[in-house]
Amino acid sequence: MEENNSSKRKNRIRFIIIMAILFCASFAVFYFYNRAKNGGMLHGDTDTGSAVVEKMNVLNELVSEKFYFQDQYDIETIREGAYKGIVDALGDDYSTYRTKEETERYMLSKEGKLNGIGVYLSNPVSGPYVRISGLMANSPAEEAGLEIDDTIIEIDGESAWGMSTDAVAEKMSGETDTDVTLLIQKDATGEKKEYTITRKLIDIISVFHEEMEDEIGYIRITRFTAETDDAFQEAYEELMSKEIKGLILDLRGNMGGNVNEACLIADMLLPKGRIAYTKSVGEEDITYESDANEITIPMAVLIDTDTASSGELLSAAIKHYKKGTLIGTTTYGKGIVQRIYELTDGSSVGLTISEYFGPGGETIHKIGVEPDIILKYDADLYEEAGIDNQVAKAKEVLRDSRQE
Repeated sequence: MEENNSSKRKNRIRFIIIMAILFCASFAVFYFYNRAKNGGMLHGDTDTGSAVVEKMNVLNELVSEKFYFQDQYDIETIREGAYKGIVDALGDDYSTYRTKEETERYMLSKEGKLNGIGVYLSNPVSGPYVRISGLMANSPAEEAGLEIDDTIIEIDGESAWGMSTDAVAEKMSGETDTDVTLLIQKDATGEKKEYTITRKLIDIISVFHEEMEDEIGYIRITRFTAETDDAFQEAYEELMSKEIKGLILDLRGNMGGNVNEACLIADMLLPKGRIAYTKSVGEEDITYESDANEITIPMAVLIDTDTASSGELLSAAIKHYKKGTLIGTTTYGKGIVQRIYELTDGSSVGLTISEYFGPGGETIHKIGVEPDIILKYDADLYEEAGIDNQVAKAKEVLRDSRQE
């Protein structure tokens, strides 16, 4: 079928407008990224702009004259796809473009709030699907019956195969009182089950604490938000006022967060010296220091394969200064830092800008932090008897330390 000339001209004009928008957006993001990375344009290539224009013109001709579904493409979808494509092409799993809505949700989570269902996510031990590593108390997810180690197969009918934890989190987030439908594979039985869960605004509690038997204190940090160091200090001082004789610091399932918050907590626990330092390209290197105040009672630190980023930084520093015994399994191995650059339209680009190292120069990225005592979590024991074998081991280590 032939289309009339008027329609063809309209389509051509429409596509030219789209391409102009994409070129400006693409050029701006490339310029922004390379200014951040190299202090200038892409390795000084002054021909980059003209080459992009030429290629866009070729695409314009092909799509406007050959593409069959002329009314199928959407300007906004193409624009956002181009932005995401530029950042995805960097080949870095941790550098991310976020739309305005995604940026708003992300910034909300940094403040310790979440519009969602209330789960902690971790990368798969094996296979292509993200799994649930924890549930927030009284959350929609907990009320719906989701469980730790459930695997997320689909989100609103879209396959979650190969998605990162960030991508899955974004898909599950949304406006309060809206529904999300998940296809879940249960860890215990392998059964696949569908859940429709209503999102709500959740205050993320990142620090939990209690006094255990034998004068042992317990503090769990689930993530590092803007409020975590204050919450930790309050819990720590409360337990110390009760004259505990040992402290368990639980960092299992802690996928990271604000590096500054982790260093503020390290400062409360470590002697005077370096906590960590960063190496950057196009950014100033940073050294985080601790003052002379330090914990004076024995400490055990629980870690696992889901302990990542800021959680690893804190673990590595404690291990370096021998201020605690690390118990569990080798941590995830994410030793890089992302910075969020907010754009004028409310969207943002999160770029990896530096790598951090332990106090003695220990490399964490792609290696992780090794425990002093290797001990896998026994889920069957907890299911059958309610005993957390790693916590039990930490108590044993702390009791033994009193007798030395």
